[in-house]
Amino acid sequence: MIQVGKPVSGNEFIGREQEIREIITYLKIGQSIVVIAPRRFGKTSLILEVIRRLKKDKYFTGYIDVFAHASLDTIASSIISEVLGNHGLKKAYVKSKGSLLKMFKNIKLKAVIEDFEFILGMEDNEYDEWTSFSHSIDFINDFSRKSNKKIAFTFDEYGDLMKFKKAQDIIKLMRSKIQKQEYATYLFSGSYKSVMDSLFVFNKSPFYRLTRVINLSYLEFNVLKKYMKKKCLEFKVSYNEN
Repeated sequence: MIQVGKPVSGNEFIGREQEIREIITYLKIGQSIVVIAPRRFGKTSLILEVIRRLKKDKYFTGYIDVFAHASLDTIASSIISEVLGNHGLKKAYVKSKGSLLKMFKNIKLKAVIEDFEFILGMEDNEYDEWTSFSHSIDFINDFSRKSNKKIAFTFDEYGDLMKFKKAQDIIKLMRSKIQKQEYATYLFSGSYKSVMDSLFVFNKSPFYRLTRVINLSYLEFNVLKKYMKKKCLEFKVSYNEN
């Protein structure tokens, strides 16, 4: 009766209204957020709902699942495609990757590339992965500033950056850039509390006081009970009220 193992949306997404309102309010005033909770607590579902509502309010958004990436190159490319998606250019960028000719054939994409030449450098192997990643973090803010729109960008399972060889350098680079960005706010999430605390909570953490920390708790019992009763009725399953 209950979907598990992947993010939920629509009628299957329940509760978390207080957290959603809090996160959106902070993001809109320019305050970055970190959400910490064990796996299967609904972090990604919560984040995707926040993104959906921000899009409805005409905000630029972006979403990266760090867990799904094995290199800085792929993260950089995903950041670019997510940002371009706010102008409907995500598919065009993904389809043209590896071909400068295809990029220039799309007039709208060509206009963006001409303003952000580092994208051409990435496709032409002019930059190493570190430089490409560095430029991609700048791109989040610079593209939004050029469009005169605020952006809320998400790094889901951010703690997985620790699997990279230069993890500490990557995190320091992001910290130094993000704290200066005026058009971008960030939503980080992570499952391993000890790792996320070391990155965001402790006074020697690289992101200390840069983000508002939200520790996600269990769903309220009454919310879950109401949902379970609804499901039992939907699937004609008898149950004991107690």
